[in-house]
Amino acid sequence: MSEAITVSSIKKCNFWDDWEMDTIVGPRNKDAMLTLVERSQGFSIITKLPKGKDSEGVLKAAYRELLPYMGYIRSITTDNGTEFAMHRELAEMLGTKIYFAHPYASWEKGLVEYTNKLYRQYIPKGANFDNYTEEQIKQIQYKIKSINLETPPESELSDGTF
Repeated sequence: MSEAITVSSIKKCNFWDDWEMDTIVGPRNKDAMLTLVERSQGFSIITKLPKGKDSEGVLKAAYRELLPYMGYIRSITTDNGTEFAMHRELAEMLGTKIYFAHPYASWEKGLVEYTNKLYRQYIPKGANFDNYTEEQIKQIQYKIKSINLETPPESELSDGTF
């Protein structure tokens, strides 16, 4: 596994600030997972939502997952789904701004859409999310992180070539 992202590594990189947020759903929209991606580095987070796309559950999960990065979240872009109805509360709790993509303009939050497609390679449509433990989900998250862009410690050591 790659080195974990820590708050201290983020403090070294001034460019951690714009995030995208979305959900992926299970069969019949019963189950859901929250996905978050930081735009400049491609760092992603995925977590199960115990009550599906319930807006209060999304609020709690997003806050829990983003709290370690508080102060390094300039904005969050999401869609107009009802699961994000508590966006004002989340913005206030995290001290950030939340923006919404235009309807049918998923490219306005294209990195999280792309990342969701990567997650779907490991969690296919129609899969029962109850079959995935939190540990398995975090292992998938680390696999996706290694596919996406570099983490701050790796990028600091980079010689500029890809």
